[in-house]
Amino acid sequence: MGVCAIVAEYDPLHLGHRYHLGEARARSRCEHVVVVMSGNFTQRGTPSMTDKWSRARMALAAGADIVLELPAGYAVQTAEWFAKGAVGILTALGVVTHLSFGAETENPALLRELAALTLREPESVSRLIRLNLARGLSHPAARAEALCAHMRSESGEERAGEARLALRAPNNILGILYMRALAQMRSQIEPVVIARRGAGYHERDIAGAMSSATAIRAAILEGRDWNEAVPDTTCAILTECLDRGHGPVSWRDFERMLLFRLRTMTPGELAELPDIAEGLHNRIAAAAAAGGSFEDLMHHAKVRRYGATRLTRAAVHALLAMTRGDVETFRTRFPLYARVLGLRESARPLLARIARRAAIPVITRPSRFKPEEGAMERLWALDLRATDLYSLALQNESDRRSGRDYTQPLIRL
Repeated sequence: MGVCAIVAEYDPLHLGHRYHLGEARARSRCEHVVVVMSGNFTQRGTPSMTDKWSRARMALAAGADIVLELPAGYAVQTAEWFAKGAVGILTALGVVTHLSFGAETENPALLRELAALTLREPESVSRLIRLNLARGLSHPAARAEALCAHMRSESGEERAGEARLALRAPNNILGILYMRALAQMRSQIEPVVIARRGAGYHERDIAGAMSSATAIRAAILEGRDWNEAVPDTTCAILTECLDRGHGPVSWRDFERMLLFRLRTMTPGELAELPDIAEGLHNRIAAAAAAGGSFEDLMHHAKVRRYGATRLTRAAVHALLAMTRGDVETFRTRFPLYARVLGLRESARPLLARIARRAAIPVITRPSRFKPEEGAMERLWALDLRATDLYSLALQNESDRRSGRDYTQPLIRL
């Protein structure tokens, strides 16, 4: 009885996601599909437009059988550790046979080759990465340039060109990282690559039935039509959220909290934020003092070497009080638990099988979960903090109470 997994954010779930869910089940020939989904904050360093339980409902309605939460300690890290955290959980469940992801390229062999190359990174590639960083490139750009140069020397210009195109596409990059994580963990899970359909990842305009999540979020925030780009079930759930004042949540809802937090952090505390290096903490402090909005903050802090996503993740880290020490601990000890957000009633036998075979705690009733001291306790506390913080962005005062992780029942379909 095969189980296919998908790592997602579904912010929001759109028609392309529904297509992927169906294709993943069909191509893997698996009976069940399990989704590991980021919680209330995303890998790109933004709050999700609607809360994690609403997005779990979207996933179940679109065909998922069980939805698990990717802990915030991994969900808001770099793409590498986002992938490792998710793959670690899926491997530890003990039942997952396949991992499906969308990609812009239809050449899985190329993605596999690039994953292997990053895993056994030759010294020549490492040296080129250092040189490219010295030229002022961001780390992703420096790595991509180094990998393409290596491919050119080993396989010629045509293969290097294919690699260059592949490394420009965000879904390809994540796919490479999933494959790399599977190899690092010696996981028996088999990758299933499905070519992405429709608009590009960063496309901001609604483009009919296959629009990007970026375009849908922009349309919702700007008051433009978006209904045609999502399944009817997503439309109903989103509309309900908006009517109840549970969205759309954006950085505008947190900018005063964030500016206060950054202005009151000491230089030492800023320097201890994850992935902060080479004086970036001084630039962030100056930007927080000079700006009056989240957009101002990003404008004043941005430099060529540090892309917008790295800065928005730094903002989330500051807001959640995540430190470099926390991240180092989470990167050493993982996975730590699997938290279930929702399930189909027909998937109860699968959940029971997971509970029997998993190498980590499977949380269905948070009120009964007693995390071990240390890394697990810290990671769980961060998840609770992320939910409590997110609740402050909701419009109704009664919805801003803390502790929803303990009071919200499983989403069932």
